[in-house]
Amino acid sequence: FRRITGGELRIKAVSGYKLSGFPYSFADYVFTARTRALSAQGGTYGMVSRLQPDGNSGYLFVIRDPDTFAVARLDGGKPVLLRRGQAALATDWNRLEVRSLGATHTFRVNGAVVATFSDDRYPRGGIGLWVDEHRDAAFDDLLVEGLAAEQTDLPANGDSTPVPRQSDVVLLEERFDPPQMHWQEDAHREIRDGALRLSAPAQRFIISGVADGRYVDYSVTTECERLDGPATGRAGLVVRLQGDGRTGYVFAVDASSGWVVLRFDPGDQAVELARGEAAWRPGVNTLAARCQGDRLNFAVNGASVVAIRDPAYRGGGFGLYVDNGTVARFDNILALRPAP
Repeated sequence: FRRITGGELRIKAVSGYKLSGFPYSFADYVFTARTRALSAQGGTYGMVSRLQPDGNSGYLFVIRDPDTFAVARLDGGKPVLLRRGQAALATDWNRLEVRSLGATHTFRVNGAVVATFSDDRYPRGGIGLWVDEHRDAAFDDLLVEGLAAEQTDLPANGDSTPVPRQSDVVLLEERFDPPQMHWQEDAHREIRDGALRLSAPAQRFIISGVADGRYVDYSVTTECERLDGPATGRAGLVVRLQGDGRTGYVFAVDASSGWVVLRFDPGDQAVELARGEAAWRPGVNTLAARCQGDRLNFAVNGASVVAIRDPAYRGGGFGLYVDNGTVARFDNILALRPAP
C-alpha cells in the first residue's frame, strides 16, 4: 500500500487511513509537497505536520475532489475537525503547503491560503503523508524548511499577506460552535449551523463586530460565502471599527469580483479610498486585513489586492459587513495582535 515508482511515492488506503511519515522533533517549519489523485473516487489525501512519536497524532491538512479541503487535529488516529471549505484544485498535480509557526498554522493549496488557525496541543513534531477511504494518491517534491521565530511570509513582490508571527497574540478565534463571544442576533444577524449569517435590506448595510477602541495594530481573517443578493451587493470585513459600531474602514467584494475600500465617517458618510477586481470564486472565500499605524492591507484568498494609507482612524475593532440585499455566511474568524 506504500510504494515508490516512477519517481513518486504512491499510497493506497483500502479502508481506514494510511499515514506514512517521520515523527522528528521539529518546531517551526514549512512543509510543501505535490500530490495527485490516482483513483477517481475515494476519501481525502494530503499532509500531516507536527507528527508525534505515536505516528497517529499531529495536524492534518487534506484535499478531496471536487475542490474541497479540510484541516483537523489528529489525536491518536481520531481527527478533530478544525476547518473545512472550498479550494481551487487542479485536475492533475496540486501543490500543498503547511506552515507551522508556534501555535499558528497556515494551509495553502496551489499558492492560495485556504485556512489559518491557532492550536497549541502539539508544539513540535515531524511530517507525514495521509490517504484514507479507498483513495489512491501520489506524492512528489517534498521539502521541509525551518523557520526563525519571527519570520513572516511577505514576498518582495507583495503577492500575499504576511502569515502571523509566533509571538502574535490571539484576540479572537471564532468558529460559532458554540460562539466564543456575545454576537448580536436580530432579523438581520443570525448564528446558524456553526456560522454567522448576515442579511442586508435593499439600499442599506449591516455590520456585526467588536467595536473596541483598545485595538490598534492587528490582523483579521474570515471565511465568507455569498448566499443570495444582487450582483452589486457586497460582503466583507470592517476594521478600525469605532464605538458607534458604524464608523471605520470597510473592505467588501460584490458578486462580480469587484472590491472596494470605503471609509465610513460619522453620519454614515462613505468615502471611497480604492477599488478593483479580485480572484473571487464560487463558494467559500477567505478575506484578510492587516492594520499597522495608518497602513491598511487587504487580501482575497491569500493574494494581496490593495495596500493604502489613511490616518483618520488609528484604532478600533473589527467586524463583518453586507449591503444592498446581500445575504452572506461568515465563519472561522481569527484576529491577531502583534506582541509588544
